[in-house]
Amino acid sequence: MTTTTLDELGGKIPQFLSNSCRISFNGLGNYIGLTTKSVKARVKKMQASGVIDGFIVKVNSLVLGNSKFCLLVLKINSNAADLDHIRHILTQLGDILYTGHVLGDISLSNS
Repeated sequence: MTTTTLDELGGKIPQFLSNSCRISFNGLGNYIGLTTKSVKARVKKMQASGVIDGFIVKVNSLVLGNSKFCLLVLKINSNAADLDHIRHILTQLGDILYTGHVLGDISLSNS
């Protein structure tokens, strides 16, 4: 895997998208001070290079009738082989709905 560095404006894009991935390129451009075309090009480049791995939807499982839900956050400084082993162990606890990487701090709220 190759590493990528982002300039100051580029660093704001994944940070903002991690909180609001449905924002338009125009809205994101207004927030960080770039044109729509420039934001779109940067996002596409980040997707191609793997900086942006995907976009997710947060589902409220209680609305779907699931009465029990567990959110487990692990901070792991490890290699890919160890991560596969950890995922395997966690599947013994039940279904894993989503795994992913977090950029920056994690905050939880009841909203």
